[in-house]
Amino acid sequence: MGWKSNQEIGGKIIDNRVKQKSENIKSHWVKVMPVLTFILIMFFLGLLLVYIFVPLSVDFSFEARNSNFTLNTGELSEMQFYPNMRFPTPNITYTINDCTVKKKNDMQIAFNIIENKTTLKFTRVIKDGDISVLCDSSERIEGGMFIAGEGGPSNITQTDLFNVISKGNILLIKESRCANPNIALHELLHVLGFDHSENKNNIMFPVTDCKQTIGDDIIEQINNLYEIPSYPDLAFTDVRASFNGWFFNTEIELINQGLSESERTEIIIYGDEKVVKRVRLDSLDYGYGRIITLNNIFVFSKFNTARYFINSTFNEIDKSNNEVILSIN
Repeated sequence: MGWKSNQEIGGKIIDNRVKQKSENIKSHWVKVMPVLTFILIMFFLGLLLVYIFVPLSVDFSFEARNSNFTLNTGELSEMQFYPNMRFPTPNITYTINDCTVKKKNDMQIAFNIIENKTTLKFTRVIKDGDISVLCDSSERIEGGMFIAGEGGPSNITQTDLFNVISKGNILLIKESRCANPNIALHELLHVLGFDHSENKNNIMFPVTDCKQTIGDDIIEQINNLYEIPSYPDLAFTDVRASFNGWFFNTEIELINQGLSESERTEIIIYGDEKVVKRVRLDSLDYGYGRIITLNNIFVFSKFNTARYFINSTFNEIDKSNNEVILSIN
């Protein structure tokens, strides 16, 4: 009887404790539930916003957004082998020999693409073209990579204003598998003076890829170079003068730094604005200069200032360099 009574009493004590603990837990959940409900609502709202505004798939592949010669548009880059490389005129001739139909078509399409994007005009001739296009089917490997083609200027005349290209060569080796003739375009731009680019999206990157394009800066550079008219440009490079008694001595150096041959003209030498001597100057091809030495020119009176003037009647790129004034001590 006593054992039974003790057991019942113990059971009641346990039941009261469990009941009290359950009520405490219930009270705690009543306080926490609004917070958890708010968090869940915000979570599902966030998922809904992601579903609405964010694409279901994300592409981490590189997108060719910038095909300019340099990726850093805020930094000037030397795009050409030498400064201001161009042909004398925007009308450039070419020949194509020993090429398959595919390579020949690719090359002609490349000429058309550059022609449509710039002020240049390409004309095919039978022989002696400004650009010579040849083809080779043999495989060439350099640095573990196949050589797709070769191209560049073969004759350059350097002046103070330009590096004038008179001849260029293109060798097409591998046939292009791209929709655009990227190999032919790459080699043609080499002939026009453009060097390799470090931008892998640019057509001038050393390794070809069908996604490569011609950067706008290349087109702009070509148009800027060829907007300068194909005129000669005679300029003095050095003038010296002295007196020996009543005799005047002078040496004149000048150059044609333009893009075409100059016509025959004359140099007029003034002493205190009076004509001292007229000197005939024969035609001068671009890139060529001349040294004229005159001794023992008798003058009635010495002068302190001599003015040298190229009296050209033809168009020139810049006529402001046709005159120089020299003080004689």
